Amino acid sequence: MGEKEFEQESAPSKFKVEQIELDAIKETANIGTGNASKALSNIFKKRVNITLPDLVIAKLSEIDGIIAGPNEMVVGILSKIKDGMKGNILTIIPIKSALDITKTFAPDHERGSEGLDETDKLLIQKVGVAIYSSYLSSLAKFFQKKITFEPPSVISTYGRTVHDYVLLHFENISEFMVIKVGFKIEDTEIEGEFVLLFTIESISSLLYNIRAFGKPEEKEK
Repeated sequence: MGEKEFEQESAPSKFKVEQIELDAIKETANIGTGNASKALSNIFKKRVNITLPDLVIAKLSEIDGIIAGPNEMVVGILSKIKDGMKGNILTIIPIKSALDITKTFAPDHERGSEGLDETDKLLIQKVGVAIYSSYLSSLAKFFQKKITFEPPSVISTYGRTVHDYVLLHFENISEFMVIKVGFKIEDTEIEGEFVLLFTIESISSLLYNIRAFGKPEEKEK
């Protein structure tokens, strides 16, 4: 069974992660993503297709190559995770998908030609709250700990610079765990990507709970 060592520059201690434990973290991500997709499905009354989670451990200098939106303007729904875990959660949506979302809920709203206005951003923020509440509440239930998030902010930026926002508040952290999941709402052109970024400290907490409570599929029985 393979092991990989990770060392945080700000602390002298090391810890090891076995592949089976990384697989277990992916399964916990599946639980959260499943609940988030159900929340989206309930909002749009349509099926939501999701990809398998992509999990990587990366250094700060590598994040820009991992969290990179398309070569176009995107909308990001960004929130800081707090209490039980430390990290950021972001949904990246192409600008066309974001406009389709707002037109679904406010078809009569008159929009200018400059993209999203404040009414649009408020609608998208509400979607973010529903997604993140479902995602993080499932993790909190599994790990039996309180996990909350700050009210999401809605940002518009060029896709290749979106990682700058994800790294807010984490300038002094050397390594992260990144989980990415793609989604698409059936019978629409609405698609995007969920991105979770956890600090090494949060990884330690995840591993402790996985070792204490067993793999997710065992706990769910």
